Amino acid sequence: MLTIFVVVLGIWQYFKSIQIDHESSAKQLYAEYQTLAFENPEMANPSLANVDYDALTFDGDRLKFEKYEWFVSYMETMAEEIFALSKRSDWGHTLQEQLRYHQQYFASKHYESSGYYRNVTPEISELIGRLNPNLRNVQHG
Repeated sequence: MLTIFVVVLGIWQYFKSIQIDHESSAKQLYAEYQTLAFENPEMANPSLANVDYDALTFDGDRLKFEKYEWFVSYMETMAEEIFALSKRSDWGHTLQEQLRYHQQYFASKHYESSGYYRNVTPEISELIGRLNPNLRNVQHG
């Protein structure tokens, strides 16, 4: 009986350590994003800049708009990885708040016509869909 208990305890500890490792990795990813946002506050919060989603310019610069799109893409990837790693439900709220800064981008005709949203996971698609109802229930590639 003691042997069974020890085996069960060992299995539980193994899976618990994996869960802790995944949560730690998720927190590290978010910390990396926070560092990037700190270094690029206008990309993290585009309301600090003059973004033209029709002319595809960021403070009048097309190259900066391209950089902004890569910033958003990084943020989406980070969010996908966090959802894949962590089972904590509060990440959804945290990530939704970060995505909300980019609501105008997600609602733009450019983003909608680009098809970028088709390449995100269903979890991220759901969060973006809350910001742009036109993108809800899309098929993913």
